[in-house]
Amino acid sequence: MGLGLDGGLYRLLLLLHILCAIAGFGAVVFNGLYRTRARQRGGDSELLLLEENGYITHIAEFLIYGVFVFGLAVAFSSKSYWELSQSWLSLAMLLYIIEMGVLHGLIHRSERQYKDLLVQVSGSSGGRTAEVSQLEQLEKRIRLGWAGFDVIFLLILYLMVFTPGHVRAG
Repeated sequence: MGLGLDGGLYRLLLLLHILCAIAGFGAVVFNGLYRTRARQRGGDSELLLLEENGYITHIAEFLIYGVFVFGLAVAFSSKSYWELSQSWLSLAMLLYIIEMGVLHGLIHRSERQYKDLLVQVSGSSGGRTAEVSQLEQLEKRIRLGWAGFDVIFLLILYLMVFTPGHVRAG
């Protein structure tokens, strides 16, 4: 289990890094579409679908955190082939941190507000125009957040695949 690009430890860490990326980001990449479908169903079905999607997203987040941890481990185990000082890698890590900020600061906060308000509206018998309008605003914010999350992910993926500015030996 040696270090370096040909080492078993490096390859294991790279495998775990890629696996976490596929499973974690793959599980949440369509969350905007899930929300749209849930909204179309409305009522109790919407709440149930959002809760189930939230459960899967929560599990996927741990894998997404693993992407960062295993990515750092890959860089450290590469025997200086990948270095944190490389601009593409530093930029990818910065984008990852921004992405986690979007996830926790915008998306999750708005989703909690949406769910709480949806429960209130579902429990009332009368028309509540102000609450429905607020739900629509929150829904737009959440969808925009997930779209931004997906775009940032694509930028990170681009950096990982093309490693711009990295000069390869050989």
